[in-house]
Amino acid sequence: MTGCVESGLRTLEREIEGTIEVLGRAAEELLRLTDADETVSVESEDGELRAIIPLRFPDGIGEGVIIAELFRYHDSVRLDVHIEHNRRFVAPRGGVSDRRCFFNDFEASITMPPGTAELPSEFRKKVRVGIEVARHGVQRHNRQFAQPWHQVRVVAG
Repeated sequence: MTGCVESGLRTLEREIEGTIEVLGRAAEELLRLTDADETVSVESEDGELRAIIPLRFPDGIGEGVIIAELFRYHDSVRLDVHIEHNRRFVAPRGGVSDRRCFFNDFEASITMPPGTAELPSEFRKKVRVGIEVARHGVQRHNRQFAQPWHQVRVVAG
């Protein structure tokens, strides 16, 4: 008597798709924790999931979003979380410079095996803390380096 177990690429694809679906809810919840007043929008296409939530900066300058993307990465599932924004440093003469304000940047990634049911707590903590640090990056720098020649000014670009 022989046993036959379904295996191969299609089985792996189904496992990965199921993991993306489960972790998609966890990624949405993670973004919701960054700002409970905002709505998370979710797009799903070709086995990939993208969740987006607006990001408000404390000084009210510029616009940003936090993006979480879940997708197949070889035989695993990968989650990338990053901030996109339009904040630029002010040029010496007061206009918009071509230099992006890196104080407000953030990126984090994790790769997980198929069948993973939840995001690791260390990763969740890293994302929550990292986003808060990035959200307040300019203000933190200006408090730390209070001399006028060290102050950073930004503008929406």
